[in-house]
Amino acid sequence: MNGNDPNSSVGTIRITLAGRTIAISRFTFLMIMGAVVGAVAALVTVGFRLSAIYGERLLFPYHGEAGQINVWSLAALRRLVMPALGGLVTGFLIFKLGKFKGTHGIPAIMQAVASGQHQFSIKMAIPSALATITLATGGSAGPEGPIAEIGSITGSVLSRTSRIPHRLMKTMIAAGVAAGISAVFNAPIAGIFFALEVILRNYEVASFTPIAIASVVASVIAHAFLGDYMAIQIQPFSIPSRELPIFVAFGLLCGILSIIYVRSLSGCLRGMKRVAIPLWLKPALGGLLVGFIGVFFPRVMGEGYDWMSRVIAHPEGIGILLLLLVFKMLATGLTLGSGNPGGSFAPAVFIGIMGGAVFGLFFARIGWAASAMPYAVMGMAGLISGALGAPFTAIMLALRHTAYRTDILLPLLTTVALSAFVMQRFRSGSVYTHDMLRSGIDLDRTRRLDPLSLMKIDSMPVLDRFEELPAAMSVSAALEHCKQCPARWFVVRREGVFLGILSLHEMRLAISEDDLGRLLVLSDIVDAFIPRLNPEMTIRSVLAIFSNVESEVLPVFETAAAKAPFIGVVSRQDVLDAYYELTKPDQA
Repeated sequence: MNGNDPNSSVGTIRITLAGRTIAISRFTFLMIMGAVVGAVAALVTVGFRLSAIYGERLLFPYHGEAGQINVWSLAALRRLVMPALGGLVTGFLIFKLGKFKGTHGIPAIMQAVASGQHQFSIKMAIPSALATITLATGGSAGPEGPIAEIGSITGSVLSRTSRIPHRLMKTMIAAGVAAGISAVFNAPIAGIFFALEVILRNYEVASFTPIAIASVVASVIAHAFLGDYMAIQIQPFSIPSRELPIFVAFGLLCGILSIIYVRSLSGCLRGMKRVAIPLWLKPALGGLLVGFIGVFFPRVMGEGYDWMSRVIAHPEGIGILLLLLVFKMLATGLTLGSGNPGGSFAPAVFIGIMGGAVFGLFFARIGWAASAMPYAVMGMAGLISGALGAPFTAIMLALRHTAYRTDILLPLLTTVALSAFVMQRFRSGSVYTHDMLRSGIDLDRTRRLDPLSLMKIDSMPVLDRFEELPAAMSVSAALEHCKQCPARWFVVRREGVFLGILSLHEMRLAISEDDLGRLLVLSDIVDAFIPRLNPEMTIRSVLAIFSNVESEVLPVFETAAAKAPFIGVVSRQDVLDAYYELTKPDQA
């Protein structure tokens, strides 16, 4: 790759194909990568949509309504058992077999981008891919988060294999997220805004083109497979101008509903953590509880887009809609809090539509509103703005689903703005950031003031190839060996057990006479009290450790436990390079 500034999008990249080297501009290459990321996200979306469709046919063979369900029927038994079986499979594969830990989905992407950890592995896509099982078996979740994560992983892997500058990787990660949202909703503009305001959390012009390409390609390919579909079908409606003041109250209500939704998810997560059963069995427990709710209120299961369309078209029954709203929150909290993979976007839309329909029905019955339909649609936008922290996405998604009608702009903007205001007023965060804030992590503030506290060692290159000397080797023999070896430091182990790291300078200082060098062995002079690092340590803490030692490298162990396996070393220069990358002015 050529170019004066390694972090700009100007310059060239050379690719070898069939023995020929082709030079193309880096900007063109980023657009090609954006198209590839968009195509992958679209194909994944098709798989998710088909799994959700066939799963719904399995769970709802008779398309019965919530009030017409026979709880003793075979269909009800299927709804009780299927989410638990799905949770058992995903729990075993993710936690028992795969040994996965930590967060995944949109929160994991946000933390990675904020901390500069842009190098995702293909293995990270496994939990997201298994979300198809969650959706097909009736778990209360959405496909958007997993699809977006698979798209972002695709962008990261392509960036790493093509060796584009590290700081441009975040643009490709955001492109994957935009493609996922675009393909799910057939709304490319909304996908672009979601990537900019939720993932990148800024609106840099330099990032726009690859993200836009990915979003458009994803929408086109999904359209080719699934047709000119919309996730939610909305019939034309009108909003009398006299009802605009009502949307002021409705926007505030959406903000309150967003806070309740966010905190209910967090509460279910904390409650599931306290359940004293093996981690891999918790998804099955969560699925069983969701199935129990689904026996009586089946429409809270799955992603629920078909049911949302029906409620918008014919909202009726304040009582049943309120119950569906409450139990959807609970079912989503149990699904995601127990460790089942899935997204929280679709449940937020569901809750917003149910809440809007209840609000609109109430005012329609007292004669203040002409119809409940506009409030159901605006409820969708209000929850996306408040609960997901994505006001521009909410606006574009609502406009896309209403054929970009400008006459709904005033109530739409009022609802979105006031919902976002309530969330900011109470500093609740979004479904993606609430638990981070509870843990003391403010992504925006920390990235601005102390980005080093976000980046961990596991995002840095840990050297697992190094020169090693046996502990029983004499110092003289080691010095003689060093004459033929360019290395300046050596790992010392005894029968595979790490003892320490010795530098050439330390070996020379340890002996004053040749006879002493033949008597001393490396285990006699190696420092057993060298600081030990582990992948969970932040760059800030590692910098502090290096400032107090003279070593050029420090050992990294699998965990902080005393007998944890040794996995490699991190050099002082690597840490300084990471510091430089995180603190220099951002250039996308």
